[in-house]
Amino acid sequence: MKVKVDTKEIFYVARLEDTLFSVNMAEELTSIVTKKFHEPAKNVIIDFQKIVKAENQALIDLAILHQLAYKNETSFVLCNIQPDVLHTFEELHLIEALNITPTESEAWDIVQMEEIERELLSGD
Repeated sequence: MKVKVDTKEIFYVARLEDTLFSVNMAEELTSIVTKKFHEPAKNVIIDFQKIVKAENQALIDLAILHQLAYKNETSFVLCNIQPDVLHTFEELHLIEALNITPTESEAWDIVQMEEIERELLSGD
């Protein structure tokens, strides 16, 4: 899997560099994300800009990773999803189960809002 990681203060952006999002890629992404659950920059934005096709099971695995991230109080946002891949998400009825934004900037906003929410709820 080709991925570029850009780390910010409270999150990182994983830019997928392949054109196919496969089951193997989903497995590798799960490994990367779960290892970062306890790091300061634990929140993740996955940039799908270059992905033009996705295997159904890989998207299902991504939805499972999304749930796991939120159970670990970690934001998980997908952005820049191409129309054919978005259509596959819709066919699998996963749109409502995921945080999806049209742009990376909007994904940053969601992560920052959720981080503030968690701080307020924890009383810190």
